[in-house]
Amino acid sequence: QCCINVRNKDDKCFAWAVLSALHPINGKDHPDRVCKYTVHYDNYNWNGISYPTKITDIHKFEKNNKSVHN
Repeated sequence: QCCINVRNKDDKCFAWAVLSALHPINGKDHPDRVCKYTVHYDNYNWNGISYPTKITDIHKFEKNNKSVHN
C-alpha cells in the first residue's frame, strides 16, 4: 500500500485524497492525476466541506456519507 499524491491545481486536496483511497488506481495508470477520480466525485455528498478542508471538518464528510460505506 502507498499514499497517492494527487497532483491538483485547485484547493480540493482532501477530496482527491479521499477518492484516491476509496477508488485505487493501478500504479501504471497514473493514479496521481485528478482525472482518474473526477468520475467518482459526484457519488459522494460534499455538503458543508470547504476547501482547503480543515481537519475539524473531516467529520462532516464522514457523516454525509455514512450510507455510502455501510
